[in-house]
Amino acid sequence: MADSGMVVGESRETDNNGNLSLKGDELESNVSCATSWHRTLWAFVLLPGVSASWLGVSELGQSPGSDIKPPPAFLTAWLAHSANLLVFPLYHGAAGVVAVSRGSQWPGIIQQYREGSQLFGEHGLVAGSVLRCVAPLTLLWTLTAYLYLLALHRLAIPDAAALFCCNKAFVFLLSWVLLRDRFMGIRIIAVILAISGIVMMAYGDGLHNDSIVGTALAVGSASVSAFYKVLFRLLLGGARFGEAALFLSLLGVLGLVVGAAIAVAMCLGGAERWPPPSLVPWARLIGTAALLVAFNLLVNFGVALTFPAAISLGMLFSVPVTNVLEACRSGVHNIVRLVAAGTICIAFLLLLLPEGWDDKAWALMDKVRARWRSASETCEEGSETKPQAMGDVTASAFH
Repeated sequence: MADSGMVVGESRETDNNGNLSLKGDELESNVSCATSWHRTLWAFVLLPGVSASWLGVSELGQSPGSDIKPPPAFLTAWLAHSANLLVFPLYHGAAGVVAVSRGSQWPGIIQQYREGSQLFGEHGLVAGSVLRCVAPLTLLWTLTAYLYLLALHRLAIPDAAALFCCNKAFVFLLSWVLLRDRFMGIRIIAVILAISGIVMMAYGDGLHNDSIVGTALAVGSASVSAFYKVLFRLLLGGARFGEAALFLSLLGVLGLVVGAAIAVAMCLGGAERWPPPSLVPWARLIGTAALLVAFNLLVNFGVALTFPAAISLGMLFSVPVTNVLEACRSGVHNIVRLVAAGTICIAFLLLLLPEGWDDKAWALMDKVRARWRSASETCEEGSETKPQAMGDVTASAFH
């Protein structure tokens, strides 16, 4: 749920959107040599996959009617979070298959564990690393999913999906303040547009309780997601493939344990009531959790196969799709909400602009102007020489 995509690179870094960077290892070396053509092909596969998984989470996580209740929000988030513990074993199997296909020896899981634990420094994975790094990120990951699922109980799917896209704006603000990232004027404009979209979304259906609370929950989920990304970058920097797989599994293990205690406390305190097992919508519950895990894996590892912007656009693409589906279902068009969603989408696209985009844009405009002048001068020279040539022909005819 904390959509921190991973970019294949040569050092542990993150980009200005908070995406993780990966160093090469046994599995990464098999895909790092992919050409731009291959990455483009993967974009056509992964972009709809990211969009479909996020759309599925939103559809299954929302109550379809008053007579059918959605699955409990925290139970769903806890189940999805705990499923992350399978990531490292799956990575170990994938790395072994890659090694065997290349004629190498199957890597041992202890060796891969030691390589993955290098993410936490020279001392490796110790109790201090778990308490300092994994524990706070575990709480943030679960809180992101929990708040978004709660927002779906009060908001229409297009509104919740659009509001969550504001996390890019929050990542920029937090990175600028906490990590001293480069200031970019266009991204400040994007932040203003995102905030304007949030305000319009809150007023779209009038100032009733569900709209205000739902908007606050969706914005809170986006804010926590942004804080997760920035805190990961602050504490750990970036990650290799194996390190990322081990980290996600650690999130799953710790989430399973801590989430169980929180779930019991919430049930006893009445914050969330779980129906009897016979009345739990198991299909919707497992489906929502599985799609959350799929979305998380696609975002975290899919960017190694394609361009980071393609993964980001996958989530953005779900916004117009959900608006179309909602309009077909209800037949109601709220202009204010549509304008708010469009404003947030524009802000999202502006935040995807890379550093130095303005210099490249001015350079391109200079090249266009130079070619236009050259073509104009050529046309003028041609128009001047043509009458002269015609005069020469006429004179030669008289002679």
